[in-house]
Amino acid sequence: MEVFNYSVPTTLLWAFAFICASFTLLKWRSIQRHPLARFPGPFTAKFSNSWKDIYDKRKGHSPFIKSDFYDGGNFAAEAHSIVSVRDPDEHAQMRRYLRDAFSDRSLREQEYLISQVIDHFIDRIGEEGGKPDGIDIVMWFNLTTFDIIGSLAFGQSFGGVSSGLLASYFGHFI
Repeated sequence: MEVFNYSVPTTLLWAFAFICASFTLLKWRSIQRHPLARFPGPFTAKFSNSWKDIYDKRKGHSPFIKSDFYDGGNFAAEAHSIVSVRDPDEHAQMRRYLRDAFSDRSLREQEYLISQVIDHFIDRIGEEGGKPDGIDIVMWFNLTTFDIIGSLAFGQSFGGVSSGLLASYFGHFI
């Protein structure tokens, strides 16, 4: 009695199944170790190395320079903002100025200011939402936005959420 009595097609089928299982296992292990494994997104992106082509710097080329379109946003002819500046070195310098203000530590320290305004906003929406006329939610979002900006930039809220009124000077910004 023979121990292995397989025909050629059966042997080929087993070999093919083994190769497919090995390939699948290798791909699965590479997916778990892929740089994008922790992030949501298309599952098929984890199979390829296209992320290197997309996110790597262009070797041997100059960085992307913004077009003339960005010159239209300057409100003062001499002053540039971090959004409108086109020179990469000047942009890098502006980023260095703002780096500390937007660091994780700094944002965590300012989080309570935003939370206070948001909590007050939620309370006011609860109070105003029961009225039969309803509420203008866009106005309330604008009030909340300006109060957050006031808290972060000037150390105190503008009081828009408390009063429920949009101050006359805010009309120029909206």
